[in-house]
Amino acid sequence: MDKTVLIIAYYFPPVKGAAPWRPYSWCQYFGQQQLKTTVITRHWQGFESNWAQMTAPNFEPPKVGIEKDYTLIQLPTKAWCLYTFYRNYLFKIPGLSALFFAFAAALGRFGLEVDAYTTFAAYLINHLKTNNYDAIVVTYPPSNLLKLLPLLRKHSRAKIIVDFRDWLNNEMLQHNYKPGIKQQYLNYCQSCYAKKHLKFADAVTVVTPAFTPLVQALYKGPVHLIYNGYEHELLASLSKQKQRKFTIAYIGNMYANMNMDLLLDGLQIFLKNKTHNIQVQFIGVASQQAMLQKINAFIPQPFLITTPMLDKQEALQYTKNADVLLQFGWTDYNGIVGTKTFDYMASGNPILLAPADVVMQQLFDKTNAGITVSTTHLFVQALETWYDEWKQNGHIKWHTHLGVVETYSRKNQSNLMAALIFETLNTPA
Repeated sequence: MDKTVLIIAYYFPPVKGAAPWRPYSWCQYFGQQQLKTTVITRHWQGFESNWAQMTAPNFEPPKVGIEKDYTLIQLPTKAWCLYTFYRNYLFKIPGLSALFFAFAAALGRFGLEVDAYTTFAAYLINHLKTNNYDAIVVTYPPSNLLKLLPLLRKHSRAKIIVDFRDWLNNEMLQHNYKPGIKQQYLNYCQSCYAKKHLKFADAVTVVTPAFTPLVQALYKGPVHLIYNGYEHELLASLSKQKQRKFTIAYIGNMYANMNMDLLLDGLQIFLKNKTHNIQVQFIGVASQQAMLQKINAFIPQPFLITTPMLDKQEALQYTKNADVLLQFGWTDYNGIVGTKTFDYMASGNPILLAPADVVMQQLFDKTNAGITVSTTHLFVQALETWYDEWKQNGHIKWHTHLGVVETYSRKNQSNLMAALIFETLNTPA
């Protein structure tokens, strides 16, 4: 007999970006493991490509739809009443913002622009009165989802699994993290409330080993590693489209805390005195004005192609078509492994990561998916070698161990999550 699972996911297709694909993959594959799945999320339109659009309110009434592999419940967004008051009446008063958010943190209210707790709480209480589940999976972010855990325990007898795709504050992953007094206070409040709420979890999952000790500092139960993975079937359905130019591509968002200097310096040097049979693509960054300005300062316009955020299939097509894929190393951070890493590896195209990153190097050692470099000279040297090969043969011969990479497919990672659900169900309370 099938077991029933409720997935609570603020980010879910059709919204763009990396976050929705993890819970969506569970919906795709849980049925093959005798898990009947329901998802509760918010309404998304699919065109959201920047923070203003992602945080815009949506007032569509609740909608329940029966999809091929799961039941989908979409809700209107809601905001905490005090945050609404702040936005309407206090927002422009000097000095009040810091006081308001300090007050909110003391009450356990975080991430108020994307208030998943207020959006979901009332609906969940009513829903759980008439719907019983064997397991509930809460996938984070946003951080205020954790506030749902006491409510779920009160209104359901289901086992609860909390999935951390991000941490409370990813800046805590810095090697020499030294927050200011304001951030220390916010971190303290968030950690205290996370510890309080996680008492109601039966198991926790994380997407990178770096999160494990952070979780264990707040939670005494089992912590399991389940990577993000990549969409094997979707990527396999795409054919590589030969490009007329040597194509160097970066796919995905860029962040201010990325170490970009080595990579951008290297590209600038590599492109010097080159003919225009090279294109450098930055896919998904056109709406990030600060990042775009920085790229434009280093990459001459005749070589440069940028796009806004694309849907998953379009982004994967660019990944598949590239001759070389670029990735920034998180040298100042411990163990960040983004979704794009697995898409890149599964494409079979060589990855050039700069500067060197220990965690990524370990993945490359297993999969032969790319190389890491720590100097501009080595970065340029790698591109020159591949460019010469491309000019001679029209392509680059690279032998990623795709059989090893396949272990990171969304299907395999979803099967690990399904196995964990059954293990948790069989563990006495």
